[in-house]
Amino acid sequence: MKTKQAILLRKSLHLALIIPFGIFWYISIQSYESAQEYARLFLAIWVILFLIYEYIRLDTKLWVPFSQFVKPKELNSSVDGLNLVLAGIVAHSVFPFPIAVTAILIAIIGDTSSTVGAMYGTMKVFPKTDNKTTWEGIILSAVVNILIAISVLGWSYVPIVMAIAGVIIESFVVKLDDNLAIPLGVAFLGQILS
Repeated sequence: MKTKQAILLRKSLHLALIIPFGIFWYISIQSYESAQEYARLFLAIWVILFLIYEYIRLDTKLWVPFSQFVKPKELNSSVDGLNLVLAGIVAHSVFPFPIAVTAILIAIIGDTSSTVGAMYGTMKVFPKTDNKTTWEGIILSAVVNILIAISVLGWSYVPIVMAIAGVIIESFVVKLDDNLAIPLGVAFLGQILS
């Protein structure tokens, strides 16, 4: 399978994380008395199922969807999806709901748009390094992040700064998993500015 196609398929798994987060968000905003309890229960069940899925995908020879798309850094440890799920839980535990939602959407959709821009972009930002960031990826990610942040938080300087912070973190963080750094960094900055 071609590298670009494999990357796009991996990113579809990344984007699919919007579904369980969306269900959690939907349950959380309901007005009935036990909505928050049900939302937390859903989140706990989802994390347990996701851990089982990641174990099967990374540690066994059993076939599950996306088992053939294991990144080299996943060969020795579980990263990416699990880190994003855990960062999302931390964001929802620590930060206000709209800031956590914005940070998670920037981590999921903004990261994907940055990857797509990097795949098809030709102008590397750091040409003599292993960093694959391209100007096309930065621009696409910035536009997507700004649209996300303004859609959730409304028009002000806070969502713009959060969106740009997501792009900066995505561009400069190489060794630390961006699935941890982006949602927590963006949410922290949003909290400080609010």
